Amino acid sequence: MSIDIPPHSARDELLAKVLALPASDREFIAERIDETIDRDAGFADPEFAKAWADEVARRIEMLDKGIVKPLPADSALHVAREQLERRRAGRAAS
Repeated sequence: MSIDIPPHSARDELLAKVLALPASDREFIAERIDETIDRDAGFADPEFAKAWADEVARRIEMLDKGIVKPLPADSALHVAREQLERRRAGRAAS
């Protein structure tokens, strides 16, 4: 039994409409969506939200004081992928 799936889903159509909006409207929508994701991820818990806000403030302070230096995203991802590959290789060897 096969199911006919339309070539463009409602999600794809909605995304196309949103992407056609001015930047300020896309930003507004993105912020509202982000709020719901945060809530679903546990940020609605005041204790968790405070702990995360404290951690963010601590990291910003370390950057501001020069204790740590930021990496460009592509460099950070490269390092993370290399470390992941080494761990996977280590597990496969054992």
